[in-house]
Amino acid sequence: MPADFDFEKFSESAFNVIWGEPQEVKIRFSPEQAPYIRERTWHPSQKIEKRADGGIELTMNVANLWEVKRWLIGFGADAQVLRPTGLEKDIEEECAKLLKVKKPRKMRQ
Repeated sequence: MPADFDFEKFSESAFNVIWGEPQEVKIRFSPEQAPYIRERTWHPSQKIEKRADGGIELTMNVANLWEVKRWLIGFGADAQVLRPTGLEKDIEEECAKLLKVKKPRKMRQ
């Protein structure tokens, strides 16, 4: 390991635990979710812009979109991906897969 290696600098782009080359992610959150998003720091690079409708736009530079995708799916229609377009497509594909999952049969009591 190089003597000048700085782990903090190396891992600062991680959204949770996966790091790498940072990408800009911009998400529009509904007015209902805005207070929840504003109340904590999701990433050191985050910037929050208020919208006229009471919603917000959250911008972050993060390394791994897989972690962000899983996080955003939990917000459902209250989160809209503005950037990158590939993230929006990944979420759509994941939700389509979810809709195709067969539900187990009801067990007899």
